[in-house]
Amino acid sequence: MKVMLFSLIILSYFGIADSTAQQINNNEDIEATVFGLLNLKHNYEELMSKKRTNSANERKTLTASELNKSEYGRSVKMIKDNAPKYLAYIEKAMSKDAETLSKQYIIYQKIPVWDSGARDRYVISKLDYLKGVKYSLFEQKSDELLHLYKIPGIKLKYPIPTSSAIRPVKLK
Repeated sequence: MKVMLFSLIILSYFGIADSTAQQINNNEDIEATVFGLLNLKHNYEELMSKKRTNSANERKTLTASELNKSEYGRSVKMIKDNAPKYLAYIEKAMSKDAETLSKQYIIYQKIPVWDSGARDRYVISKLDYLKGVKYSLFEQKSDELLHLYKIPGIKLKYPIPTSSAIRPVKLK
């Protein structure tokens, strides 16, 4: 009887340990998918920047068509189809790891090499990235990550100065 009870305890322990390990792997997969979406977004933007059309209507049709065919579009759809799982991860990360994520930065939008502007003007924290994913895909139900200016509360690491922050220089 004692051996049977002991065996049951050991088996249940390994069952719990195994499910915990699966949960950790699952969270790592979710994290990799959420942050991997950014690289897919960059690849998609680069592809679309090479395509030229004659009209805005053609561009919109082409964009929607290419988005559905792209790995980026498929990843967005997969995340949205599994919304409870991904939202739970995002919410947990935003509350539990907020301090750490707010100090880690990523480039949100790919800057073309010929762009002479500041190379890091679209740098945001990972915390703001998660806010952007949540807002874009789940609150606005967009089929892609929105542009930064459309996401409320996002802070750029290197903010663009506003006209009130720019002071005129007097020339002598």
